[in-house]
Amino acid sequence: MNQIIKENYPKDHLLYTIIGSLPKYIILEPKLVQFFTTQYEYYYEDKLFTVDSLISIFDYFESLCWKDMKKNIPIDYQEDVPENAKQYITSYFEKNEKENKIINKDNFTAAIRKLISRTIAVTRQEMEIRNDVKLKSYIINEDLWNKATIEMDGFENEIDEIFINEVTIGQCYKLYTALNGDNILDNKLFKKKAQDIDLHMRKESSISEKEIKPDSGLAKELDENNDGKEPNISTENNTGSDNDNSSVNEDSEEEDDFRDDEI
Repeated sequence: MNQIIKENYPKDHLLYTIIGSLPKYIILEPKLVQFFTTQYEYYYEDKLFTVDSLISIFDYFESLCWKDMKKNIPIDYQEDVPENAKQYITSYFEKNEKENKIINKDNFTAAIRKLISRTIAVTRQEMEIRNDVKLKSYIINEDLWNKATIEMDGFENEIDEIFINEVTIGQCYKLYTALNGDNILDNKLFKKKAQDIDLHMRKESSISEKEIKPDSGLAKELDENNDGKEPNISTENNTGSDNDNSSVNEDSEEEDDFRDDEI
């Protein structure tokens, strides 16, 4: 990230090519390099994983590490939330579940999880935040939210509505669990995995279709076997080919969702 900022790469620049030009003193995990290499070779036409998707990638990796990271939360940062505050906040999100609120249970628990991962689930030497300070003072940090969310008019007003009662940093993990944060995260990760599998299957199907072209040797061989007659293609296959263009458009939209969606 520091190197990308330093070199001021354009937003559509591929991370794969950036990795290849990094200075030798920047050492990356080999599995991470292999991951980007494989994705580039397989999805090179789709330009996945560009500079503008870097934050989303980081957030996704961070969410995958959550189960291990939360094991490092110190006991004094696992304090119980006062009952009146817990009941008020859980009730607040239940009442506003169907309303078009800026802050909902999904992005609120995600913000708490990121705060814990980056400031609490670390070594004591790295910890820069006391357990007795107000959660409200830190939950508004812009790196914990989607940029579009935090810039919306009314964001700070909703923060004030949520924190009518005082909640401290030391109580934020118990607040996260009271709001079923892990269930929300698991559902989102499952959805992401399903989208990834669907994209992969469509890519495989697209590659298979491109392998047999009208001027290819295989196509000529099929034509010779049919003695110059038109091959017998079922209506079902024709229907499938008619939908090819719509499938490509759907792929493009889903890839954009993957980059922009907040985990």
